[in-house]
Amino acid sequence: MQARAYSNLSAAVILASCAVATASSAQVVGRSALTGLQSIKGQVTDSGSNPLPGVEVSVVGTELRAVTDSLGNFRLSGPLRDVEEVHARRVGYQPVSVQVKLVSDSNTTAIRMIPLNVLASVEVRAQMLSERLVRTGFPERQRRGVGEFVGPQSIDSMARHTQSASSMLRGVAGVEVSCGSASRCSVRPKRAQCLHLFVNGQFRPGVLDDWVPAHDVYAFEVYPSANRVPAEFQGPLTQRGNNRVNARAGCGALVVWTKSRVIE
Repeated sequence: MQARAYSNLSAAVILASCAVATASSAQVVGRSALTGLQSIKGQVTDSGSNPLPGVEVSVVGTELRAVTDSLGNFRLSGPLRDVEEVHARRVGYQPVSVQVKLVSDSNTTAIRMIPLNVLASVEVRAQMLSERLVRTGFPERQRRGVGEFVGPQSIDSMARHTQSASSMLRGVAGVEVSCGSASRCSVRPKRAQCLHLFVNGQFRPGVLDDWVPAHDVYAFEVYPSANRVPAEFQGPLTQRGNNRVNARAGCGALVVWTKSRVIE
């Protein structure tokens, strides 16, 4: 009886051990089957596209880590999901996280890191530019909620995709833009007879593209309705009898501030 009981106990222990081993294998095989054993390789560079050695690169949520070599290269291998977040850090640089979509057994990604002192100078410059724009009265008029305003951040994005200053105004409420060529367009108001053009606060006859190139635009103010135009942008006055009156009182106003004037 004792021998039989011992035999049964040994069998139970063996079965339990097999169950634990199977469960453990299932966890590993399950991750491998779901994601596969793959690699993420790439290069880390600085803001000047120079290779950056000594950067710690890791896959978020895993133990996978690597340090870039003298050429900024790294490689991470292991069971990976279809989309992983890769994190890079090094003393003196802003940490960076990028999402990597695994599409093959060896996936290449590029990571660019920015020095902390460069970020600080960019923030200071952005603040300085904003202060200079304040002097034009732009923010105060914008707070009144009259007219349409396009600020420096939006302008920078628009400038990459347009060849003329006027074409930047496509999509701005209250105006229509028509182009005879890629570099010369005209802007017309939808609710006024015409638009007075002001460049850096000064009235200018003609069309915007004759006065300001796209790369020099800093900010726009658009007043498409004649009755909503601020007093400082009412247009030129002309002498009628003993009175000086606005010769084109039914016009709206297009105001542009340039980088060459506002920044420099």
